[in-house]
Amino acid sequence: MPTASAAAANNETIFFMVFLRKNGIEKHLHLVYSVPIFGILFYISDQLYSGLFTESTHNCDMDKTLLKGLRVLDLLAQAPQPMGVTEVAEAMGLVKSNAHRVLQTLVAAGYATPVEGSGRYRPSLKLWSLGSQVATGSDLRQVAAPVLGRLRDDTGETAFLALLDNEHVTYVEIQSSARLLRVHTVVGARMPAHGTAAGKLLLAFDEAAADAFLADSHQRYTPHTLEDPAALKTELKKIRQQGWAVNRGEFREEISGVAVPIFDAHGKAIASAGISGPTERFRPAAIREWLPLVQAAGHELSRMMGAPGVA
Repeated sequence: MPTASAAAANNETIFFMVFLRKNGIEKHLHLVYSVPIFGILFYISDQLYSGLFTESTHNCDMDKTLLKGLRVLDLLAQAPQPMGVTEVAEAMGLVKSNAHRVLQTLVAAGYATPVEGSGRYRPSLKLWSLGSQVATGSDLRQVAAPVLGRLRDDTGETAFLALLDNEHVTYVEIQSSARLLRVHTVVGARMPAHGTAAGKLLLAFDEAAADAFLADSHQRYTPHTLEDPAALKTELKKIRQQGWAVNRGEFREEISGVAVPIFDAHGKAIASAGISGPTERFRPAAIREWLPLVQAAGHELSRMMGAPGVA
């Protein structure tokens, strides 16, 4: 993991955190980790208009384009059937060209889907997917914090919990090392999946996500980055077979890490736990010493999630 967050690429969890901060309503940031994305959308959309945020946003320039998009998405999500441009325009008090532009933007961002041959639109399953990720992250954070705290104490390195987020991983819990030379990462940081131990680990255990990832080209961040599809595919196969992943300075040369999967009650790898720190400390001998501790933490968290075959 690097020392700073990578730029958000897909208007998801970090998108809402930035939105809240931008509009002077930081006190509501807890919403990002306490309710699903559907709830966040409805809450922001409804409350901005009902006046809940009036005091804190009185002197702020609201992003009216963003707000308009959120309210149209809210409308589609609550509608009993797909809606056409005219219906959306009338319901929202917009001209048809404006409504069409908003709908096309939501489609381009993956939040709405056109119903073929009808001229109508419905919300996409991306909302459900994001909501599930946030809800999962919230539950995991609560149970993971003490486990990660012990892992940090046992290894002396920063311990983390991460979720796969399209072509990135998002770190939803961090227990920072007490050492002077350590990795500085904040909750909510997003990193390229192919440059981190957690990202490679989660891709290795998600065949569909891996196939989609390997179909695109990706940036080479350091001489150690595996951006070549063939090389990365080989690495993912190895990770799945051995059950753990190592980052050897693949996003930032000075930072390395080790990660293991966390399985849910269906046997699906829903998250990754691990440690990261200065590359100079992550020598092969140290990794061999720490790996059983990281695996034990992953095993404990999987048990808490009800993973089958984990006693």
